[in-house]
Amino acid sequence: MIDIRNVSIPRGRITGFIGLGGAGRSTLLSALFGSERALREVSLDGQPYDPHSPRQAIARRVGLVPEDRKIQGLMVGRSIWHNMIIAFNKKGFGTAKQRSFSKPKEIASALGVRFHDFSQLGGQLSGGNQQKVVLSKWLVNESNVLLLDEPTRGLDVGAKVELFNEVHKIADSGAAVAVTSSELPEVMMHCDTIYVLYEGQVKEFFVTQGLSAEDILHVVITGEVRNA
Repeated sequence: MIDIRNVSIPRGRITGFIGLGGAGRSTLLSALFGSERALREVSLDGQPYDPHSPRQAIARRVGLVPEDRKIQGLMVGRSIWHNMIIAFNKKGFGTAKQRSFSKPKEIASALGVRFHDFSQLGGQLSGGNQQKVVLSKWLVNESNVLLLDEPTRGLDVGAKVELFNEVHKIADSGAAVAVTSSELPEVMMHCDTIYVLYEGQVKEFFVTQGLSAEDILHVVITGEVRNA
């Protein structure tokens, strides 16, 4: 169980969460997505938010890109098209409407997903393009809260840069974005604010502008808040 009270993930910003292995980074995002237990007093757009399942979170336009994309995020044996529309669940959205549905094409183009055609299997894509497809399904569903758990894990340097370029665009469009990472330089470079987790608790909050790695590492490693 993790305590996620007093955490704010504002729209138009990228909020980072960092901590040692087992500190609760993935659990925190899973709790916000309704798939883990947590102590929480959470609101979303001014209304109480307490999802008891991912389905309830998705209904509130919250999307999760999980740490293990091939097991939890991507259906490697299904088409790119199916992966991109799986979260889009509109009444009356049958095969006929799917044929004229343009949003997946628009999103794929905007994110620069490289593939032959939409019938190509997800498992045939490169790691960076797989991650973009996982991200795409939440954009197709018009999610305005995106939870990204170690989004660049296993990607090469170029793919990491491309992915975060798109994440910044998503935040700039007005979405609330939360990112967990085990790489401190990545979090400091791309996040506006950072929460440090230690043994399942949020220990400290930092604004990244002017932040030194030494200050944040002290809390990450010891759980001790300086000048407390």
